[in-house]
Amino acid sequence: MQEIIGLVRQYISSHFSDVLIGVLFLLIGGILIKILTLLLHRFFEKTNFDRTVEIFLERIFSIFLWILLILVILCNLGVNVMAFVAGLGIIGFIVGFATKDIFANLAAGLLIMCARPFKVGDHVHVAGIEGTVRGINMSCCIIIDNDKTYVTVPNVKIWGQPIKNFSRLKKAL
Repeated sequence: MQEIIGLVRQYISSHFSDVLIGVLFLLIGGILIKILTLLLHRFFEKTNFDRTVEIFLERIFSIFLWILLILVILCNLGVNVMAFVAGLGIIGFIVGFATKDIFANLAAGLLIMCARPFKVGDHVHVAGIEGTVRGINMSCCIIIDNDKTYVTVPNVKIWGQPIKNFSRLKKAL
């Protein structure tokens, strides 16, 4: 343990200016990320997006900026980040392949929330199920069918099929 502390002290003393710049980048970058995320949040307040989609996009935006900031700081400290970036790519591919159904449902959920083919309370026929929509989230929709049964339908099953909304025309006329 003493050897590790000694190596850290030696590195900091020999690269003091780089470490100081890294800390400044972290402070200033953290403030900028908060400001940019707040600006994105204010932009979403002026739009008519679904709040679930907004939160999801804000988090993705923030995570992306933090990863970028950390990579810039590490690069400034002399760390070879190319192996790290390549490792992130490989891990991303493996995780993406393993969770492709989850991501397909999330993508379909985003499309449903943006396109709004139906909303909560509408009487619909989707994925072979007819009933009243009780909930829409990023991974599935909850429908109470005509037999008063609670049905959870994955979004990818809904988005890939014809959607009949029996309520939409009644409200438009």
